[in-house]
Amino acid sequence: MPHNTFFIKEATAHENIQELEAFLMNVSGVERVLVDPDDGEIKVEYNNEEIELQEIASNIVSQGFHIET
Repeated sequence: MPHNTFFIKEATAHENIQELEAFLMNVSGVERVLVDPDDGEIKVEYNNEEIELQEIASNIVSQGFHIET
């Protein structure tokens, strides 16, 4: 199962982490979400037959989070 890591600036506050985890776990094709609050690192495991990586990134941004590049 593919996975990818994103760095989200806002994913260091407890409320933001819970909000993002809950949102992503309700996205079809996302299997697992792990967040490191120390640096905003988010690891997402997903089923690439149901969802593409770019679609996951777009969903994150649509919720008001900013992916660091």
